[in-house]
Parts: sequence; C-alpha cells; structure tokens
Amino acid sequence: MKDHRVSLGNLFYMEEPVVLSVAQPCNRLTWRVANGWGVEVLTGEGAPNGSTQTICLPNPGAGLFYVDFVAEQDRERVGQWSTRFLVTTPFDLSAIEESPFAAMSHFAQGWPIEVASVLAKAGIKHTRDEVHWDGIERARGEFTFDRYDSYLSVLDRLHMPPLIVLAFGNRLYDAPEGVPMWCAAPYTENGFAGYARYAQAVLEHYGSQIRYVEVWNEYNGAFAKDPAAGRPEVYAEMLKHAYRAIKAIRPDVKVLGCSTIGIPLGWLEEVFRRDGLRHMDGIAIHPYGYLHPPEAKEKDLVALRELVLNYNDGKEMPVWVTEQGWYTFPAGARGNRRPITEHVQARYLVRGFTLFAAHGVEKSFWYHGCDDKAFPNIGLVCSHEDPRGAFAPKPALAAYATLIRQIARAEFVARDETDAGICSYRFRREGRDVRVMWSLRPIGVALASDAPLEVTDMMGAAQTVHPVNGHVHLCLSDAPMYVVGTVAGMARDESFSARVPEQSAVGGPLTVEFSLPRGAETISVRAGGQTAPDGARVVLPAAETEGERWIPLEIHAGERLVCTGTVKTYAEQPVSVDRFPRLTKLDTLEIRVRNHSATREARLEMVRCIMGGVEQERHVRQMIPAGGEAAMEFAIRNLRPFTIYPVKTEAILADGQTIRCEGATSFNPVARRTICVDGDLNDWDGIEGIDLSAAPFLRLMADHTGEADLSGDVRLAWDDENLYLAARIRDDVFCQPFIGFNVWMGDSIELGFSLEAPWVEGEWEQSTAQHLSLALTPKGPQCYRLGGVGRDGLVEDVRLVVRREGDVTFYECALPWRELDASAPRKGRFSLGLYVNDNDGSCRKGFKQWGDVHGLNKFQPLHLPKA
Repeated sequence: MKDHRVSLGNLFYMEEPVVLSVAQPCNRLTWRVANGWGVEVLTGEGAPNGSTQTICLPNPGAGLFYVDFVAEQDRERVGQWSTRFLVTTPFDLSAIEESPFAAMSHFAQGWPIEVASVLAKAGIKHTRDEVHWDGIERARGEFTFDRYDSYLSVLDRLHMPPLIVLAFGNRLYDAPEGVPMWCAAPYTENGFAGYARYAQAVLEHYGSQIRYVEVWNEYNGAFAKDPAAGRPEVYAEMLKHAYRAIKAIRPDVKVLGCSTIGIPLGWLEEVFRRDGLRHMDGIAIHPYGYLHPPEAKEKDLVALRELVLNYNDGKEMPVWVTEQGWYTFPAGARGNRRPITEHVQARYLVRGFTLFAAHGVEKSFWYHGCDDKAFPNIGLVCSHEDPRGAFAPKPALAAYATLIRQIARAEFVARDETDAGICSYRFRREGRDVRVMWSLRPIGVALASDAPLEVTDMMGAAQTVHPVNGHVHLCLSDAPMYVVGTVAGMARDESFSARVPEQSAVGGPLTVEFSLPRGAETISVRAGGQTAPDGARVVLPAAETEGERWIPLEIHAGERLVCTGTVKTYAEQPVSVDRFPRLTKLDTLEIRVRNHSATREARLEMVRCIMGGVEQERHVRQMIPAGGEAAMEFAIRNLRPFTIYPVKTEAILADGQTIRCEGATSFNPVARRTICVDGDLNDWDGIEGIDLSAAPFLRLMADHTGEADLSGDVRLAWDDENLYLAARIRDDVFCQPFIGFNVWMGDSIELGFSLEAPWVEGEWEQSTAQHLSLALTPKGPQCYRLGGVGRDGLVEDVRLVVRREGDVTFYECALPWRELDASAPRKGRFSLGLYVNDNDGSCRKGFKQWGDVHGLNKFQPLHLPKA
C-alpha cells in the first residue's frame, strides 16, 4: 500500500478536513486512528471503487494522530499501512519578524525543498543552512551562487530568514594534503583573508535576506583538522578577520562566534582571552548530550554566563543554541536501560528548549528538520522515502508546533518557587501568564486559582480545567503541559491523583488507581480513553508490545473537568533475565530473573548460563511471586580480575517458555594504597590492573598492527582522598597536537566514571556520569572533564604526570574524590570504562576499549575494599 497524501507532510489546520489517500486495489478498507498517547479516537471503513481510495476523516482536533489502514479483497487481507498526521492551529510567519525557535536544514546538501513548507506550516520561522565556500568560489575572486539561489528564494517566499553557516574549506586557499574540505579550516593570513572575502560575497549577493551568520561549525570538534587542529587561538584570528570584513559592508548583520560542539568552557575562555567577544555579536553553542536529559545542561549554561560576564566587563552576550537534538536508541545501545523513543525526543525537545529560554538563550535550533540517510532518526519529520509517508510528522514536530504556539511570542518571567520536583516556568504572552510545567517523577499539584485554567498537553490538545475549593489540580509527569491563566501559587497535592506501576507486563491488564477526595459531588474518572463512573480504579486492556505506555487522565466532578494529566508505565515481557549479571566475588556469579506481572506468579524450572567457556545448569523449580524476582548463584573458577567475560543466560519456565539474555561482567577490586604521583611507577608493584592485550581494538580509520602499535596496562588504587591511575602505554608513533576539549582526538586515555551501578540498583538516570581525558598536550599534561559533579573544562585540582620515554608513554595521576564523587569511598564502589586512543599522525585511527566511556550499560563495577 502506498500513501498518496493530499496535504504535504500530513499536516492540517483545525478548520481543514483531514484527507488521506491510499493506493491499494481492494473492495474493503478499514482504518483505526489513535492519538499521540496511543488512545483510539476514530475507526471506520470504506468500499473503494478503484485502485486509489481517498479517505476524509472527521477532524479530531489538535494533536498528533496515528492511522493504521487494512485493505481486504473478498475478505482476504491484501495490504496494510500506517502513517501519522498532525492537526494544529494556523501560524502566520509573515506576521512575526523573529522567533526563538528554529530548525537545522540541509538544503545546501540536496534536501527536497518541500521540507521547508512543512516546517513553515508547523510554525518554524528560521532554518540554519549553508552557502559553502568551495561551492561559490571555484576560481580565486570569482563567485557564483547557482547552487544555492533556488532554496534561498523558497525560504524568502515562505518568510523564513535563515542563519547561514559560513563554512567550510576552499581548496584554493589553505588545503593541506589529505584533509577533506569539510574540515580544512583556514590557518594562514592568506586563508583568513580569503574566508573574509567569501563572507562578504555571500552577504553582498543575498542582501537583506541574510540577517545572521555563524563563523564556521564546531571548530573545536571534528570540523577543523590539522594544521588548524581546532586550536582556539587560530579560530580567534579567523573570527576577527571575518567580523571586520562583515561589519565593513553590513553592520546590521548579527555575527555568531565559537559554534562549539558541547559547552567547552576552557576552549571558549581561550577565545574570549584573545578578544573574541569584541568580534562577535553572539555566542553559538551545540550543547547536545545524547545520553543525558536536557536538565543536565543547566549548570553549563550558568557557567557560560559567568564566564562571559567575567570577560565582557560584566555585560551579557546573546547565546544561540544553533544545534540541539537527541537521537533515538534502542534499550542498552548507548547506556540507556530504557529506549530513547520518538516520544522521549518530543519530551526532551520541549523541556530542553524551555530551559534554554529560561537561561536567556535567544534562539534554539532543533537538529534537524528532516530525517535523511546520514541522520535517519533525529528529524522532526520523516524522510521523503519513509514508508509512513514522505515528510510525515513525528512526535517532536507535534511537540514543537505546540511549544511555538504557546511561548514563541512570549517573554520569560521566572521559574516558580514551589515544592521540590515540580518544574514550572512562567512566561507572559499578550498580558496572560503561560506556564510550562512538568516533573521527572509522577506528582500531583494544586494551582491556586478561583477561575478555570486552560491546560494544553504536549501534543496540542487543550482542555479547560475548573477549580475545586480554589485550586486547579494536575497530574504532572515528564511530558510537559502548558497552563494559561492567573495562578497565585502552587504546591504538591495528591488529593486528585493517579498511579500506575512503574513496570507492567505485556499481556496483562493494567490497573490505574485514583486518589480522590470525599465530597458531595459525584466524581468520575477517565484513563486511557475508558471511564469508571463513581469509581477510583480503571482497568485497561493488556499492552501487546514492550515499551512506554502513556495513559491520559481526567477526573470530573459532576460535569466539570477538575483534574487532568498523564501517567506512564513501561511494559516488559512478563518474565525477564536481568541483562546485568553480577560477580559478587571473583568466583561467584549472580543471575536474577524478574516477574513483571502484577497479578500472576511465574514458575521458574531451570537456569542455564555460559561464562568463561563453561556451561552450567541449575534446576531451581521456584515460584516467583507477582512483581518479585529470583536470584541464583553459580560458582565460576579460574577468573581473573579486571577481565570482562561475556555471559549467556537462559531461564526456562514451567510452561516451556525459554528467555534468553546476553551480557558481560567483571570483578575489579581496587587496591588500597596511597601513591606518590611523580611519574615513577615503582610504587605500583604488586597491583593488578587492566591488560590491554586482552582488550578489543575498535578500528576507526586504520587497523591495529600489533603490540608495538598500541599495547600496555592500566592500574588503579585508592585512599580516602584520591583515586589513583597509572598506565604504561607502548605506542610507536606519539601524536597529540590537541588541547582541552579535543585531546581525545590524539593519543590519550579516556575514562567514563559514575557512582551509579545498574547491576546493583537496577535503574539509573545517567546524570552523574562524567567523562575524563588524560593527555600529554603541547601545553603539558592535561585532564579535561565533561559532565559529572563539577564544571566542564580542565580539572585543575588533579595531580597528573605524563611523560614519554622511547616508545612508551607513562601516565600517573591522583583524581580527588571530591572531583569525582565524594561519597564513593563511603559507598565502597563506583563504575568505570576506559579507552586508550591511538593517533599515528593523521587522525584518531582507533582505540583499545575496556568497557565503555559513554554507555553506562557497559561500565564495569569497581570495588573499594577497606583492607
């Protein structure tokens, strides 16, 4: 079955009919429509007369909707197809000059221009795109713009002024051999002058259409290779040349500088030190953090503001987030126990962009507007080849369109002071308060108001909620909602609330329990589209698949809606084997089997595991109660500390079902010893550690050719004040031209550290994990941190010696627990991953890997024995 859409991108306004077209010869076509929360809202069928059937659905109101079609021929199914559509209110881009909300596009790289119309209809005012230097200057001093005029003329017609990234290299200027143009940043006076002329040529050709430009892209990351090598001093010179040239002909153009991947405070400070702030009108950053929720970036935004005030005579500098997005990942792919789904993306978008606005960010750009082959799962809409329909809307587009309509024309006022756990950000729009509200854990909240409030969910559906005894009640979750109207105060209040188990079982019913006050009025509740009059419980049908399950809630007092919100559960298979097997001792493996059903016992007959090349079976014949678990221990011999062993597990149930799981584990006791950090590793004698000969090499650009290429060992020790590390790394070619943020691109050691331990606690928020890089740089030994308890940047309070002797690099350092997590010695454990990077002169060719430094699910458990 094929989609013959009637509205581009399946995006409709409230007053428009929802018309979809399906091409499939059949004599019966049925359809089912569910809203963005998975609740069925429409069903229907038709009898097509030909090969194409046009379906005109009743407009269900604002929101995202999923449609499933089934085609039958003479009662036999001949096809099925699913798509989505979005219904929203009109938004006139010609009526506004500026908007804080925008999206990245790649029209310069060949995107279909139709995407622009879909983004415009959603209300996205600005795009960020490119006019490539080597695409317009093909002979020195001669500029032709034929490759870019077409898409820019469409943006102009749609009233979408673009932010133009001035990039990338040009082979007529600084073009080092072997360096691609996309990362060949200018590094000589001749190159800087050519880049400045290119910037002028772009602005002269496109005139007033271009109001803002960004000087390069992620210079501190992968887009400025040798000889520029991402160095802040080189960037500062390029910025100065470009800024002066631009202002000479277009003083009105806003010039954005830095354009960093992440918020690398040390790198930014080096640019600021070199008078960079006087040669830009705003700072562009790409915070990202794919493994972290948006709240994790707040401390970095605060630190950036303080840094700017320090170098800008106490004055603010506009900040633009010109790239921000989250990829979707299956469970466990990048350290996420739960999958990062399209729905999670949507929630992160609203929370992230609200937080950016609250911290003074002028514009935020989602990366990016449309899925494509290079970035297949981060867009706001599907690609033009997606089987769900060309440019079909994703949850992030629905959430973005709603956010835009709620606060794009509003001013941020303040974060409300209220009870812990409640996030409430107040904006002012056309004389009325608009709040964006959420909580990371389910919370009931009462808003002090004598008048009804307008409450809109993340997908755009609006309701009027009435007060009870001077309070309007909401059930908050991590899916934000918008509240319009006057609120005198708020507090946590569970008198109107609902709960579901955090985990539930596929195939089992789900019970929603309501907490309701006693009163004279008749109270009725509604959950997941089902109503229970005069009751405090709704039993919903079983989930058919694993994953998040959202339940919209309504509580009515008589005819009035008095509480609304959402709750969620995560549907698991009824019985599962924990994917984190645990070595409780060097010779004892623990396997856990969990029963996720809330109502049924599960009989476990046998557990089989393979580890260290040995297969073992345990006949347990144990009943696991509803919501409970069973733990089995296996004796394992001949294991070595600091060695990661794969584990395969099978659990056989009484009904014959076999549940399989693959994981890995290790046992890693850290020696208690105080080390003198002087680069002499003799005081490490007798301490066991990580043998890199047993660690896999992950190839990036070239193969590992043997021990002389990259080998060695890494050891750890601890005392009450410090975690110590020592390493002997044999590497026949030493190359580390980078400093600060970029040291991971050269010869270096990377560490991933967290106090969280999934094999112990079962769940985690990857908010305390931090990433540390140790390297011998042109400026001497450096330790650079991202994430964790401290600010991003160079860790000054660390003792680090790195020296090179022959073909061996020696590392020795003392990392204070207060810089990592001061509670680690008391808890007696932490988790760690490690890379040893290899750069033989041209690029990072690969790395030896022990565990992982990014994915918490591959961090290894380390124990701190007291003796």
